[in-house]
Amino acid sequence: MSEVFISQLARLDMERVKGYKDMLDFYYGRQWEGRERRGERRLTFNYAKVFIEKITSYLMSDISFTVDALEDSDKARDNARREIEAEAARSRIPAGAPQRTPPDMSGLSAREKIQYGLGGG
Repeated sequence: MSEVFISQLARLDMERVKGYKDMLDFYYGRQWEGRERRGERRLTFNYAKVFIEKITSYLMSDISFTVDALEDSDKARDNARREIEAEAARSRIPAGAPQRTPPDMSGLSAREKIQYGLGGG
């Protein structure tokens, strides 16, 4: 390949990646150019994200899949279950963070639970 073609390809690839970044920024509501000035308020109604997520959830709602096991035995199922549970536990809690448990609400009245839920807790 010629060096001219390779440089053109690299330039086109950079433009493509920049386009992806621009679209992802728009999706996340980063649609303003430049930095916010002191005291300036910027209001963004992010209908693009809402629309994309609603359409995606509708299109993906009936999709399911299964994976055939390499080994079908009680021991293999138990091992797989333990690994899935361990992975779920690792992904919920950041490394080094203390184990989180929900607050015990059993002793609270309905009014106190509502107040706690509203942030008055």
